[in-house]
Amino acid sequence: MTFLQKIERWLLLIFVFAIPFQTRFVVASWTPRFNEWTSAFIWGTDILFIILLAVFVVQKHEPLKKLDFFEYLVLALIVLAGLSIIRSQEISVAVYRWIKLAEYACVFFYFKRRIVHVVSHHALAVVWIGSSVFQSLVGLLQYYLQHSIGLKILGESVLRVNGSGVAVVVANSQLYLRAYGTTPHPNVLAVVLMIGLWCTLWIYLDSDRYWSRHIIAAYAVILTAFLLTFSRVAIGVWTLSSLTMLIVLIRRGSWRRIMPIVLTTIIVIGLCATAWWPQFSSRLNVSSQDEGIVQRIFYTEVAGKVAREHMLLGIGIGQFVPHFMDTLKNYPSSIYQPVHNLYLLVLDELGLAGLIIFLVFLALILLRLWRSNTYLFICFIALLVLGLFDHFFWTLQQGGLVFWAFLGMALVEHPETRIGAFVEHVDDKVSVMANAKPPSARSSRLEPDIEYLETA
Repeated sequence: MTFLQKIERWLLLIFVFAIPFQTRFVVASWTPRFNEWTSAFIWGTDILFIILLAVFVVQKHEPLKKLDFFEYLVLALIVLAGLSIIRSQEISVAVYRWIKLAEYACVFFYFKRRIVHVVSHHALAVVWIGSSVFQSLVGLLQYYLQHSIGLKILGESVLRVNGSGVAVVVANSQLYLRAYGTTPHPNVLAVVLMIGLWCTLWIYLDSDRYWSRHIIAAYAVILTAFLLTFSRVAIGVWTLSSLTMLIVLIRRGSWRRIMPIVLTTIIVIGLCATAWWPQFSSRLNVSSQDEGIVQRIFYTEVAGKVAREHMLLGIGIGQFVPHFMDTLKNYPSSIYQPVHNLYLLVLDELGLAGLIIFLVFLALILLRLWRSNTYLFICFIALLVLGLFDHFFWTLQQGGLVFWAFLGMALVEHPETRIGAFVEHVDDKVSVMANAKPPSARSSRLEPDIEYLETA
């Protein structure tokens, strides 16, 4: 491995670890009142990714392979989004959002084409687990103290239980801050930690007994913080996806291997429910008067009206909020947000043509995973369901990077880097690990078990 290749590897790992950070600089704001969705930012992860691409570009490479159908669909989406700038109400906002979409496409191409030559998915999963543990510890401290902990340099929001726009839980007539980490919202942190839980499960099933104890400890920390986000949709989706994974593993005869994770899950959920039952009970009590439900219904009605009036071509990328501001004036600035539905937002902004391209792209990935990768198929279904209830995969830096990187890795064909392939042969790994040498019999606890690696 050359010096530049080593630099690229470390930059990639740092980039992945830093995805949940919200470090950013405001470049411009195009509305009289500051609004997140009509402003432009340079993110710390933008800078990291640009440097990563620069290091990649200056190296010698084999001739690029021809584009496949998935990549043509992504390019078609980028071109259509670019053309939508012409009919946009706020051109500056549209240009910025198009640049962001193009960046996410570059992330997709990099992870799909380059990742196998830089680092294994196993290493990426370990780094994501590390980042999830860090975010979990920040979130736990925030919940314990009920305010932010001063990590402004990493993008932590200024958090107070009575602060404007701060997500809280109301229980027994008292406000409780939800865990944020360094993300812009607890729902975003919930997605970060949900993927961390998936990675932890994968690494656990792919590890020996010594490391299993450490992985279970990390799993318990991440799960506790995940629950303290009080994100109803994310927790519900994770529960259903986890039960599905459990059924798959049990049917493959791997119930003994998975039992420590199951027991840890039950214990953590039981302890959290006992300690914070009023807060959980409040979130479980869903009514038509719930602020989150009322707002989502309102945004959906606004988006439905836009879709009916601009069905074919949409109103332009990034234009939902400017259009919202122009047609429904005099609302508090915090009300002006994108519709909390990924697919409806794409329809409103890029029209029916854009939505069809996007859905065909996602459906083809889903079909490929159905045929080749049970674990990723379940994870991908979970992410797509989340898209029915939120917009951050299209509008927020953390959501966009996570979503498009996931799509790129899902299409990697290299046999040694197919995440989740362990589900297809986990029975063999369990039997091998049962006969593996204990750490004390090796020269070092960090030294790999050769028999295990060769069998795997």
